[in-house]
Order: sequence, then structure tokens, then C-alpha cells
Amino acid sequence: MVQLLLTAFPTPGTIERRTRDADGGLAPEAAASGEIHAALTERGYEARPAGGSRYLRTPADGEELVIDLLVRDLDARSQPVTIGEHTFDSTPALLVPLAEDPIIIDVTALLTNGDELTFTTKVPTLEGAVILKAFAWDARKAPRDAVDLYNLLLVVREHRSEIGRWQLDQAPLQGTRLDAARSMDSIIRAARTPLLKGRLDTTKLVSLIRTLVVGVN
Repeated sequence: MVQLLLTAFPTPGTIERRTRDADGGLAPEAAASGEIHAALTERGYEARPAGGSRYLRTPADGEELVIDLLVRDLDARSQPVTIGEHTFDSTPALLVPLAEDPIIIDVTALLTNGDELTFTTKVPTLEGAVILKAFAWDARKAPRDAVDLYNLLLVVREHRSEIGRWQLDQAPLQGTRLDAARSMDSIIRAARTPLLKGRLDTTKLVSLIRTLVVGVN
């Protein structure tokens, strides 16, 4: 998601970060339909454990590919929920991304074997992506999530007129936007600790958050 947005909105100063895993966000109705499960298994992925929402496939190069599916949670519980035959992790962070029209990106990827793969995909708006990453930071306090937020906020600052709706700077914040802002407030505190030092420009990260997110001290 983040890398696709950085490609769609080229921005100077971003930090390169690569990953082999992917996450997919679903409305409960989509999860219940079984269509995503069928599409993944048709392409060689297997739910592990059976009945779970993590799908794995080992291609010819031997490096395992991982897709984790999450479902929207209207009750802000962020706990596993069983829908049909599968148990999913749930998160209220998907409320905004799934409510907004996605950004549609045409992708041409050059594979390591020299082949080209062309496809069209949907990613959240910049605001939706920032909310998702803010919740991810809150859940695991991983430096990689702070790096992703840093990159996304740089894009917001650089392409403000192009990114569509951005309400994180409009008081009063409510619901998941308020929770995301509180999470980013905790990043400001973490910026003063060894957790993030040396991984990114913490001074600039703090400035970006204070400029683009209302109510963050």
C-alpha cells in the first residue's frame, strides 16, 4: 500500500522500505462471501492455520509470500471475529479506508526473472493509509510503521491539492480519526527515545504530525 502510494505520488525525501508481505482490508460482507478465499487458493495460497486469515504461498525462489486479511470492526474491539468458516483479526482502522472511494492504480511490475506483470489495484486514500498506519503503530510500536507514516505525511504535504479528502487537520476529531491522532501523539513522545533515533528525521516527523494533524501536541 505505502509503496504504491509513493509511486503514484513521487515525493522527495522519502525513505525506501521494502516488504514481502501484504495486508488486505475487507468489509465483513466481503469476508463472508468467500470470494477472496477462493481467489487466493486458486492462485496457490493456503490458509495457515486452516480457517485462519493468513495466507501463504512458497514460489519457486523459496521465499514465502504472506497475505494477512483484516476485517472492519464497527465496535472498536480489535479482536478476532469468526465470519463463515474463517477467523479474522478485526480493526476499526478500516472504517475510513472502506468508506472512501479508493485510489485506483495501474501497475507494471518488473519481476526478478525479467517478466513484466501488469495489473490494476485499489489502495486507500492518503488519509485512510495514514489512519491504518497510525493504528499499526499503536498496536506494535514498530519503527517500520513510523517510517511508513513519515513517508505518507511527506506525500500529504507535497501533494495536498491532489490527494482528496484530508480531515485529520479539522477539529474536532472523532472516532477513528481521533484515535489515529492520539497514536501519532505517542510517536512524538517516541521520537525522543532510542526507538526511532537514526531511523528517520525525527524532528521533521514531529513537525509533519503537528502541521497535518489537529490536536497533537
